[in-house]
Amino acid sequence: MAFNNIYNPVGQQGISGYSGYSSFSGYSGISGYSSFSGYSGISGFTGISGYSGISGFTGISGYSGISGYTGISGYSGVSGYSGLSVPNLQTVTYANAFSAGQVIYKTSGGYGLAQANAAATADAIGIVQSSTGTTFTYVINGYISGLTGLTDSYHYYLSDSVAGQLTNTPPTAAGSIIKPMLIAIGSTAGIVVEYAGSQIGTNAGTSGYYAKWTSANTLGNGITQDDGTNVTVSGNLSASGNISGNNLNINTASYGFSPSNTASANTTALQNAVNAATAVNGTVIIPAGKYNINAAITIGTSASPYNGKIRIQGSGKNTTEIVQTSATDGIVCYLVSPGPNDIGFELTDLSLISSNSSAGTAVYLNITPYASIENRDLFYINNVAATGVVTSNTGGWTNGFWVVAGWHGIISNCYAGGCINTMPINSTGAGSGAGFLMQDCINCKLSNVTAEFFAKGISSPNNYVPWVSGSNYTAGQYVKVGPYTYFVCILSIINSTTSPGSDPTHFMSTDGPSQGLQVNNYMSLDTTYGIYYNTTTPYITNFLIDNGNNYANWTSIFVANTYAAGYITSGQILQYGGSNQIALSGCTGGVIMNSIDFTQQNGLSGASILLTNNTAASVTTSCLFGSASAIQCDSGSNYNKAAVNVCNGLATPKYLNNGANNSFT
Repeated sequence: MAFNNIYNPVGQQGISGYSGYSSFSGYSGISGYSSFSGYSGISGFTGISGYSGISGFTGISGYSGISGYTGISGYSGVSGYSGLSVPNLQTVTYANAFSAGQVIYKTSGGYGLAQANAAATADAIGIVQSSTGTTFTYVINGYISGLTGLTDSYHYYLSDSVAGQLTNTPPTAAGSIIKPMLIAIGSTAGIVVEYAGSQIGTNAGTSGYYAKWTSANTLGNGITQDDGTNVTVSGNLSASGNISGNNLNINTASYGFSPSNTASANTTALQNAVNAATAVNGTVIIPAGKYNINAAITIGTSASPYNGKIRIQGSGKNTTEIVQTSATDGIVCYLVSPGPNDIGFELTDLSLISSNSSAGTAVYLNITPYASIENRDLFYINNVAATGVVTSNTGGWTNGFWVVAGWHGIISNCYAGGCINTMPINSTGAGSGAGFLMQDCINCKLSNVTAEFFAKGISSPNNYVPWVSGSNYTAGQYVKVGPYTYFVCILSIINSTTSPGSDPTHFMSTDGPSQGLQVNNYMSLDTTYGIYYNTTTPYITNFLIDNGNNYANWTSIFVANTYAAGYITSGQILQYGGSNQIALSGCTGGVIMNSIDFTQQNGLSGASILLTNNTAASVTTSCLFGSASAIQCDSGSNYNKAAVNVCNGLATPKYLNNGANNSFT
């Protein structure tokens, strides 16, 4: 019901409560309030036969009933308010210093000025209308007059800063009570309301953090911070299923990973960050700095490989440096079947440095074999360096990057350093393995990579031994049954008499030796074998192999036992010492060698190219040869061809032909 601000209070008889609406006969005009004992009735509009009976409130206990609508004949007019009945007020004999307009509450044995700064003092019972010092009258609810300084239609609240005071601004301080008290009617009168107060919760949080309840009405910092650019979670995340998305960043700094920490503390911090990322298929962000660790960082295990995706990202391989101080690996990941469109493992923009000369492999990635994957790459390693301490030529890795059973993966813009500036190459420890060890990989790619001071720059070995009944095999050992069936031993066995194909307890099928390893833009320096392939078809282009130090054991490129045609093209081999620059042995697939510069040679004891027991023909064209014999074909290497080559040296003869049906022009 709207009011036109015409009031005529006529008396005060106490607080009986609302007697309620006696009835609505229809609006004949509004005679107004006759007293504030409750609405005695509003004769209302005479033209509305409508509300015949709202008996109204018999008291605050509720509505006495609504007889319903009889119909509306129309409005005859509004005569206005004739007055108001007596408000719900109380007069109390009590010594006081109250004044009109102050809000009071009940104390033990008396009365006091209410204040909204605490729940105990905010439970107001009314507003003082008048006081004599020994008595006072207060309005519990309803109309009150004799006030000053009000603004018409404003809502007034109990103040939390001044006891007893009304304010038109609700409190905002934590712990205060928002207690509505009055709606102003003009500047000197209003309606006292009885609404429950609401306490403002305590905020002990920090800007940028997601809030969490720390008590029933107190907010504090959650573990998640949003700085407008990144969302950082300072703790572990868990999920009943995979959480998808490309921006789930886990910052290692939030886990205590710091250049000033001990190696042990940093190992724990980095492992915790990695664990959090694997839980949400997220990205580990490692800020710039040099961080010592003393144990390998692991993702999955051989018994329980990781089924998801993870990315570990630094700020640059010259700015984010992780130093392994112990004789162990750097990062170890066992991976199985990431999502259908996901790269399972990504590592980018950092350096892994070993300060221990007996350290293992900088990055070890083992992918459980499963069905063919042709539409994506399973792993991606980019802009990563694996090396020893270059400034002091100490430490180094046994292997730089070791991938097992990789199917469709990329390593690009990476550097691997073994026993830095140490010659000859170590037979154990740092440098004794390979810069890039690609074991049992299919359709993997190495692009813009460099290896130096390793026994093998790029190695794609055949680690399979023939299965023989009655022999012993250890977990991790690779075996071959027949010419093209391969298995890996998953549980050590003594006296194996059941063929691996029928013994799933001890053996698991695998794809066999590497196939189709592509190398483009490759450089190696001081590696006993710049490239070493066994049972792997070579696809090698744009390379520089610099073995310029005098060393008797150099063979810059060695390829053996291929069973498909491949190529070695567009490169240069600098070699001082050793027998041959390229050696092909036992290949059942031919190799095309084209546009290779062999002239930078010194002290070769054999030919630049040696072909031994190759049952498929190889072709050599458009190459430049130096002082050593160009090509040597041993017995069993037949139908090879060499044409349009330039031999600038003085070697006699230029071609050594011990095979059959070879053609050299």
